[in-house]
Amino acid sequence: MILTLTKFFMKKIFFITTFISFSALLFLNSCTNEDPVSKGKTDLININLAREYFNSTPIKIKKNIYFSKELDWERGHFENDTLSIPILSNKPILIKRLKNPNSSKYLYPFLLITKNKSNNTYDYNLKVFIASNNNGFDKESYHLYDTNNKLILNKEKSGISTTSKTSKISDVDCELWGYFLTNDDTGERTLIYTWYVCSRSGQPEQVPPGDGGGGGEAVSCGTGYIQDEYGNCVVDDQIIVELTGKEKCLNDLLDKNGVSFVKNLLANFKGNSEFNIKIVSKDKVTVLDENKITKEVNGKTEHTPGSTLMTIEISTSRTNEHSALDAARTILHEYIHADMYRKTYSKDITNKEVLDFNKTYEAYGNQHGTMGALYIDSMKEALKAFHRDVLTDDYNKYTNYFGETPSDAFYEALAWNGLKESNVKSWTDLPAEKKAAIEALANRVPLLSKTVPCPN
Repeated sequence: MILTLTKFFMKKIFFITTFISFSALLFLNSCTNEDPVSKGKTDLININLAREYFNSTPIKIKKNIYFSKELDWERGHFENDTLSIPILSNKPILIKRLKNPNSSKYLYPFLLITKNKSNNTYDYNLKVFIASNNNGFDKESYHLYDTNNKLILNKEKSGISTTSKTSKISDVDCELWGYFLTNDDTGERTLIYTWYVCSRSGQPEQVPPGDGGGGGEAVSCGTGYIQDEYGNCVVDDQIIVELTGKEKCLNDLLDKNGVSFVKNLLANFKGNSEFNIKIVSKDKVTVLDENKITKEVNGKTEHTPGSTLMTIEISTSRTNEHSALDAARTILHEYIHADMYRKTYSKDITNKEVLDFNKTYEAYGNQHGTMGALYIDSMKEALKAFHRDVLTDDYNKYTNYFGETPSDAFYEALAWNGLKESNVKSWTDLPAEKKAAIEALANRVPLLSKTVPCPN
């Protein structure tokens, strides 16, 4: 009987022990299954934070030629504490000898992001894997660029030595290579960059483009690209100028000789800008007025929400009819429109300049009203300096003709052109006497010289 009870209790203890062990195992498995979910959420948060910081921070590496397409944030993944983001989603970058199509190399660029735990900022590197085909790459064959867009590590297997195309060493053989962009829809390849690759040059092994200043000499960077201080082909200033004649002359003079207001205004669209501008000449520029009637204007600026490009059209016929200073005002006026679009559609919602602008814009309801409230004084000073320092001959003629130097009130009257005609609030709120004085001074503008100080 005692033996039977002993066996019974031993079986019960074994069953309880087994049940507890099994339950503990289930609990551990359950906890283990939760970890990837939790980690996935954390990774997603960190990716989004890194993305926001990258998009809102000016970084030289953004000008590297490998950033010609969007980053594929959706495919971002962590390797230890480093976030790796592929630059091209579908196809690698193709480079090849121009006279030997079978010499192709394929480049797979990735943006590497590491968080600085001390100050919550991020460090960036560009890692470009190099392969002989488009079926994948060897992780041990790559180039590494730092955040300043400088090549800091070359781990390419069977690297190519580069030297200048002007080398006079007779036993050095040089071949012309090209870098191509491929249209994902049509498959068409466009050559945008060329360089020479030379054997037996005695130079460090490097692979263009972007050799970090190590001995290669680019032949050309292609339209829209320039060489930076390290010899890399990078995206040029983001103002694409397709002007002609008089308006091109004035635009170039504004860019080169403008006061700080003009320089700061244009700088918003250069380098690592969130938006680009294309400014073009057009014989006649038209818009629809509030009654849907087509009318001719001096210029206009257009932007499609969601796009990064703003297009400015300057009327050639109107520019030729107007004085040089008034035509310069038109160009400046349209750049201000572009700047207002930039602030309206910027994703940098924490920027104080953007926030302050949008408050004013809400108060005045449209761009011309906001321009009258915010930009008149800056335009006045810019036009005054441009007239005095650049269009000096015309400035002196004004002084001799009217017996006085142009007053600040004259340049303010000029700045109101294109705004007062719209009866914006900032104009209608002015006292009647001031409006009359502005109108009187504005009558002097057509008497200014049409000549521009540029060679034909």
